[in-house]
Amino acid sequence: MPKIQIVHIQFTDVDLKIKSFEQEATAQLDTKELGISCLYNAELGTGFGIKFKLSLKDAEKNFHLNLVAVAHFETDSEIDVAFLKSDIVKINAPAIAFPYIRTFISNLTLNSGYNPVFLPSYNFIEMAKKKQELQTSLVRKPKRLPKSS
Repeated sequence: MPKIQIVHIQFTDVDLKIKSFEQEATAQLDTKELGISCLYNAELGTGFGIKFKLSLKDAEKNFHLNLVAVAHFETDSEIDVAFLKSDIVKINAPAIAFPYIRTFISNLTLNSGYNPVFLPSYNFIEMAKKKQELQTSLVRKPKRLPKSS
């Protein structure tokens, strides 16, 4: 099994809006979106990225946080199609990077004067399984052509 190592994380888009001066404005938040995708460029050699897209909101629309972050990884072996489709990319790499994103969000909300947001842990195995099921269900069966007469 190839070894991977996180090199660094970049937060490329952070949008935080809070319409309350109450420190508890961060108390009742829902994760509206958590998207994960792989970024790869053959010119990078043994490097690849995991892109996170996250959206947190409250029901009263007093708080919203949208962010995009890219975790950059290096591997000790050549990257090929099999590697990009492997659990290392779908499960392991996101699980390694996600605690850094959780910490960033906690520090951002705390340093903004609010109670820190502590994101829950995510089951990346289950997320990968659901994504695969969704992709499988979207594959359409070919239509039968009508018989020519």
